[in-house]
Amino acid sequence: MADSSDFKEGAGVIDDELLSIRQRRLEFLKKKREENLRALAEGGGVLKDILESEFFPIVTSKKWVIASFYHHQFSRCSILHDHLTKLAAKYPAITFLKMDVEKCPFLVTKLKIRILPVMLFFKNGINTGRCVGFEEFGNKDDFPTILIEEKMEKEGMIVLDESAVEAATAPKDTSSKTLGSSLHSTTLSSKQSEIQKMREKIMQEEDDDDIFG
Repeated sequence: MADSSDFKEGAGVIDDELLSIRQRRLEFLKKKREENLRALAEGGGVLKDILESEFFPIVTSKKWVIASFYHHQFSRCSILHDHLTKLAAKYPAITFLKMDVEKCPFLVTKLKIRILPVMLFFKNGINTGRCVGFEEFGNKDDFPTILIEEKMEKEGMIVLDESAVEAATAPKDTSSKTLGSSLHSTTLSSKQSEIQKMREKIMQEEDDDDIFG
């Protein structure tokens, strides 16, 4: 007959699986950081102001591009560019562009640019999304840069670190016997949910192994 030493308690199995998944993801992110360093050495990491004639050659030759269309008299365009300058330095393998609408009338018409500022997202030369004005950022001038990063993640450009994982897997106070069973069940449920989310994230990342390239 099997004894208790032949089995692991449920929480222990979940902890081991979560640790394994997190380790795979850390290795993946390490690889992407190395790719970013190479891109930085090759001249990436800056928000480039380009001419209309440069647009299509750049966009069609890069995997990921964010292009901002601006007018020099619009203050919100300057605010957006402050954020994009920070993001370009943080994600050098992504190409960040800006274009003066007065100097690119063909693109303004072609891409149906009507409201400024506007950001367009491209993958392999195809426009996959856009942000018009600051509506997605709470329509406030002082929005945090992380809101743009969340949009970038939705577009598949980056993978944000999941700080929520730490909170979800943090030890709970089980000093009360009355609440102990309930807390244990809640912790297991939270970890199981987190494992599922991280599995899906890993699958997405490995399906698109050059996510930053």
